[in-house]
Amino acid sequence: MTRPCAGAGRAHLSGVSDAPDASATLTHGSPIDYGAAMGDGDVTITLSADQALVLSNWLERMENSAEFYRVVDDRAVWSALFAISATLDTNVDAIFAADYTDRLAAARRRLGDELGEMDLSSP
Repeated sequence: MTRPCAGAGRAHLSGVSDAPDASATLTHGSPIDYGAAMGDGDVTITLSADQALVLSNWLERMENSAEFYRVVDDRAVWSALFAISATLDTNVDAIFAADYTDRLAAARRRLGDELGEMDLSSP
């Protein structure tokens, strides 16, 4: 799927490696200046390699579902989602690995074990 990425040219993900305990940093421009007007600062999000892989997979699946388009009904939110998704897709090498399915399953297991039990029945 081709994603129109408003401002995504400035976003990048650094530090991604295939090691499960590696971390990745999603950066969109410069650090936030909390004294600046809203919209003037940029945000850095740090994810583990497992989190980046799982999030990339989830976003890909959701972006191709009609239900997701109904849930995300704000065009401004799509701008951020496209930037994150495109950044992950171009920087998480594991998504192109021959053993992608195995890596994804292993990442899901590790993250599930780390998170523990959750009640997902209600918001």
